[in-house]
Amino acid sequence: MEHNLTTQTELSPVQSLSPGNYFWRLTSIRANGEAGPPGSPWRLEIKAPPAIPEPEPPAIEDDRLSFRWRGAEDARFEVQMARDAAFTDLVHQQVTHGPAAQMDKPGAGSYHIRIRGFDNEGEAGEFSDPQRIEVPLPRWVPPTLTFGTLLLLAL
Repeated sequence: MEHNLTTQTELSPVQSLSPGNYFWRLTSIRANGEAGPPGSPWRLEIKAPPAIPEPEPPAIEDDRLSFRWRGAEDARFEVQMARDAAFTDLVHQQVTHGPAAQMDKPGAGSYHIRIRGFDNEGEAGEFSDPQRIEVPLPRWVPPTLTFGTLLLLAL
């Protein structure tokens, strides 16, 4: 790909570049149109963005909420949980090292989670599609009445 510029100081490719290594160099052009010698080549590396994580259904335990997804064990990920699908009302945000996260179980209701990965240089990938989860109301356990309690109630 070659671009002839006369007054610009910035260059953007006319098409998106696929991940890979590219080389570029500059050549000056004098006012009379004569080209100077080409400069030394510079390497440009375009890296593929991190893969979009695929969350598994969360595990709801006594007082904890656990998330897992496919991803490298040594990679960094960001997990967000919100009350709304637009993620304007975040209730939890966490960066993890590895494809899992845990948090305190929030109150009963509907929530949305999404996850994104980071590459080795800290660049964030795209968030996963939001996943809707329901945290159920706690089970009500009726109090047990003992024989002594029944006697007190009868008096």
